[in-house]
Amino acid sequence: YTISDEEYENVLQLPEWNYEGIKFYVHPDYSADTTAVYRFFNHVHGGHLYTISEIERDAVMQLPEWTYEGVPFYVIPDMR
Repeated sequence: YTISDEEYENVLQLPEWNYEGIKFYVHPDYSADTTAVYRFFNHVHGGHLYTISEIERDAVMQLPEWTYEGVPFYVIPDMR
């Protein structure tokens, strides 16, 4: 998932990836109603992990196969 036009265009050029359309809407900037989404890349398997949990973020940061890529966007958490 990305909100970056540049990343989107780059991924479209990769034959092993397929565009599946818009899956959800996010906020590019923080507001009082939003929560940060933390993004990691697994350089062993090539996948991404997204989490809003600071506890999970901190635990994954300790794992050598994951690289922290920062906060790509913000979400309004489901408070049900």
